[in-house]
Amino acid sequence: MVNPEMLLFGVASPYAWDVLESARRLELVAVCFDNVGGADSRLPLIDQLSMPSVPFILGISSAVNRVLAARDAFGRGLSIPTSMIDPTATVASTSVVGHGSYVNAGAVVASNTRITCHVNVNRSASVGHDNVLAFGPRSGPARPSLVPFPSRVGHSLVLARWSCLDELSQLRR
Repeated sequence: MVNPEMLLFGVASPYAWDVLESARRLELVAVCFDNVGGADSRLPLIDQLSMPSVPFILGISSAVNRVLAARDAFGRGLSIPTSMIDPTATVASTSVVGHGSYVNAGAVVASNTRITCHVNVNRSASVGHDNVLAFGPRSGPARPSLVPFPSRVGHSLVLARWSCLDELSQLRR
């Protein structure tokens, strides 16, 4: 096996394929670690974690499971969470994407938006300007979740398909 440049951690759901495809579009060599069992055997799986210095990203979309997987990854000695932005996504130069966060294919993140750690912005989602997405939330796939400005989406929340927040919304768990 060639030396991996990225580890996909927590790959028991089919969503891991989206993350792997983004890594491939970025021309990154990635391997996958299934921390709970049930991953697709066609993924480039490894049996044990022996690469604590390799950057990792979570391969699951569930908001609650992303938080649990992040804790598990650190508990297993991984220490370098990295962000990944699919090359087909559009992210404003004034926006910040935090460590461990993933912006999927076709997503749009507008200006002055702050995406904190381990957030999942799913395919085709649209996040308006001047927003904050806090630790672990995810937006819905396929049909966009619309987050106008200024909104704050809190810890481990899910914006489902066709979600639309009013201005000045604050969602908290």
